[in-house]
Amino acid sequence: MNVPLVMFWGLIGLVVVCVTVGAHLGRVETEKTIRMAIEKGAVLDAATVRQLKREGGLPWGARLVVTGIVLAFLALGVALFAASLLPNEPESFPPLMGIAAFVGCAGGGLIVAGRWMSRALAATEA
Repeated sequence: MNVPLVMFWGLIGLVVVCVTVGAHLGRVETEKTIRMAIEKGAVLDAATVRQLKREGGLPWGARLVVTGIVLAFLALGVALFAASLLPNEPESFPPLMGIAAFVGCAGGGLIVAGRWMSRALAATEA
């Protein structure tokens, strides 16, 4: 069994599970806030509920750029990991470099897409 490959995909799976659970917990807290406001007698119109449910934080363009940067550094880490295994496990070097290249290309694509999306949004708002 190829241990580095299992470790890599295990890490990817762990990240996906953490992001999914975090998003779910955020939605649960939003629903709890809305429910508590209604129970206390606050009048919430549809616009207020929509505003509470709306995602906060960075706009999508910036999120894509940040995700792309994280993926680029992940690709660098996988490449360094492959290089560190080269003396003892030379047969694992090409697959790991392929994974690093794939992840790096995905990161670069997200950076380009995020910058394009930010510029397009700024152009439509101007």
